[in-house]
Amino acid sequence: MKQILSILAIMVCATGLQAQQTTSMGFLTFNAKVSYPQVNITWETLQELTVDHFDVERSADGVTYTTVATFQAKGDTSSAHWNKYSFTDRNAATVSARIFYRLRSLDIHGNPYYSKVVSIQFRDKKLMVLASNNVRSNLWLTISSSRAEQTMFLITDQKGIVVSRQKIYCEKGIERKSIDVSNLPLGLYTVSVAGGGMDMVDRFVKN
Repeated sequence: MKQILSILAIMVCATGLQAQQTTSMGFLTFNAKVSYPQVNITWETLQELTVDHFDVERSADGVTYTTVATFQAKGDTSSAHWNKYSFTDRNAATVSARIFYRLRSLDIHGNPYYSKVVSIQFRDKKLMVLASNNVRSNLWLTISSSRAEQTMFLITDQKGIVVSRQKIYCEKGIERKSIDVSNLPLGLYTVSVAGGGMDMVDRFVKN
């Protein structure tokens, strides 16, 4: 009887707050936000009296889901207290251009409850990180790309003159690439991508 009253209390409170998702497990919100190449997931609950744990589930097709993270419930029994959770799905851009997420909650009896499904869409994009800003012969880059394609990397000197153009094939996902800079004079340079989607232009010193 107490469990039934707790469930009703959760549903009434969630409705009054215009919750995005309400189930008998007390979901209030479940959101996913892109921060390329990762996805930041947050959710809030009320009164986790019978909740055992939460599973964050991910799908590339909206049909088949796999668990990417598990969180033990905080077990708070106060109907006035909001429980907040967060999870970062790192390098999610390597999974698919479009990803579906949902939250599965299991109660202490093993019964599952599901949140709404949210989907995110990655635009064509690249992210570049230098392994080191001090270089002698090879400039090593870590590149995250939302699709496979030929990419033109430009190196410019302090006067803004392009001193090197190198076309590199970048696979979808994350990989390391190197650019030969052994023939460049000592000095400060900038590396960037010619055209679309580079999130980062960085500098390095040729020693």
